[in-house]
Amino acid sequence: YERLGAGAIMFEDQVAPKRCGHIAGKDVIPAAEMEAKIRAVTQNRLNPDTFILARTDARDVHGLDEAYRRVEKYLAAGADGIFIESPHDVAELEQIARKFDVPQMANMLEGGRTPILKPSELADMGFKIAIYGISLLMHSVRTMQGILAKLAQGDVSFIGKGVGFEEYKSIVGFDDWAKIEDRFR
Repeated sequence: YERLGAGAIMFEDQVAPKRCGHIAGKDVIPAAEMEAKIRAVTQNRLNPDTFILARTDARDVHGLDEAYRRVEKYLAAGADGIFIESPHDVAELEQIARKFDVPQMANMLEGGRTPILKPSELADMGFKIAIYGISLLMHSVRTMQGILAKLAQGDVSFIGKGVGFEEYKSIVGFDDWAKIEDRFR
């Protein structure tokens, strides 16, 4: 991943096959196994600036104290930042943010266990990274459903209300891809 240009990589302690952090039925690997992974990656990174983020799903599986115990071990093993998945309320978010003096991530999942806060509210608590990981997908799906429902009724009134074709080509980098095609024909 570093050779491909990644500046950060997240490692997590969830048992495979992985589940969404806000869905029941997940489990975590032994903390010692995750510690070994963190030590291996931090001691073998190609670029010392590559940010290693350690995620734990222990909050829902074993409780907040176990999540704290785990991230302390992951930090001692060399992780640069932490992510405790699925705090249940604002008080937990505040407590987590205060407990560790390293960059931390908060996951704002629509419909998940963690209350949704604004990026500025999370920053005020001390979180350096905030993701709204599936918000775009969820809203895109709703838009797609609406268009498909209109099509099923023979209604094409949606035409011209999305991005234009030329704008779409610009967004996806069409000209750049065409240049690559031309170069390797």
